[in-house]
Amino acid sequence: MRVRFNFGMWCLVCVLVATSAAVGQTLNSSARFPVYLNKKYGYINEGGQVVIQPRFERILDFSEGLAAVLDSYWNYIDESGKVVIAVRSPKVRSFSEGLAAVMFGSRYGYIDKKGNVVIQPQFESAFDFSEGLARVKLNGEWAFIDKDGRTVFVAPFDYADDFRDGYALVVKQFGNSKRLAAGDFKVSYVGKNGKLTSIGWYNAGNRFSGGLAVVSKDPNIIAGFARGELVMDNLDISDPVNAFLKPVSYSFINANGQTVFEGTYEQVQEFADHRAAVRTKGKWGYVNELGEMIIPPQFDAAEPFSEGLAFVKLNDEGYFIDTSGKIVFTTDSSLVTPFTNGLAQLVTCKASPCQSVYVDKHGNIVWQGRKGNTN
Repeated sequence: MRVRFNFGMWCLVCVLVATSAAVGQTLNSSARFPVYLNKKYGYINEGGQVVIQPRFERILDFSEGLAAVLDSYWNYIDESGKVVIAVRSPKVRSFSEGLAAVMFGSRYGYIDKKGNVVIQPQFESAFDFSEGLARVKLNGEWAFIDKDGRTVFVAPFDYADDFRDGYALVVKQFGNSKRLAAGDFKVSYVGKNGKLTSIGWYNAGNRFSGGLAVVSKDPNIIAGFARGELVMDNLDISDPVNAFLKPVSYSFINANGQTVFEGTYEQVQEFADHRAAVRTKGKWGYVNELGEMIIPPQFDAAEPFSEGLAFVKLNDEGYFIDTSGKIVFTTDSSLVTPFTNGLAQLVTCKASPCQSVYVDKHGNIVWQGRKGNTN
């Protein structure tokens, strides 16, 4: 899963769909990348060679040496493609910090890498471990558990996110609207003791990244839930027919709630590789952790940096730039996954069916095939 926060139709947890329906492999010496061939899913290595033959209905990315694969039921395979954990579950998640959430019947529990159930099935929802804690839903309430399954604290909020840099973003509804409305939902942060920080409540905010979080108290920001995810917009709701992204004042704060710098932007992303993409006057550029515009606004679209490169678009052309803003290579495709373990997945739909490719950091194509349908 890739988390993204664009304050124009941004969501707290947005899955950027890849052929595997999951993004973000754990770095290892024998990386595996999902591919779709002959209506089945398998894996290639970083050189583009098929190392696990396509034979699965759906797959997740490898994480901690294991990957979940669907063949009637979900099971886990190792890097050779051998099934090592036969859970036969309808829903699973990838391994994180040695454990994976698995549905047994109608409830989630957690298994270890030997397939042992170490946290008994009891949760309506269960997510990955992050910084030693996992968020779950129990009896309709958010809570955080440790690796022994003990509840560390209950989070009495409408939404709770994973821990990042020692803090978890939480959301609470203050108004009564069931639709998008200005000021109804607010964002804050909790520490691992379950207590709200002194940072306070904001109309918008993202997770901490690189020690900073982007927040805003702009009263024009509207919020609500769509398909179970919190969505926040800085649209001009005074003219809903011709709504457009309004410039909004954002503060970049540290864990103590201190403002490191402020800026007025139409959209903002979180930091990656010490840079955050920002949109101003319809164009995207990048600021550093001091708020300096180190790559001037010039792009029609921009993605966060990953492994030193970022995907941008200008006049319908795609480019990968380095951290100085220099173009490394050009592509006529769209980004599917950022660079991970040296490869990025791209897709082009200029002809039917859509074609998926993996490229290295020089733009060389190491794999080309049809893009799978994960719906």
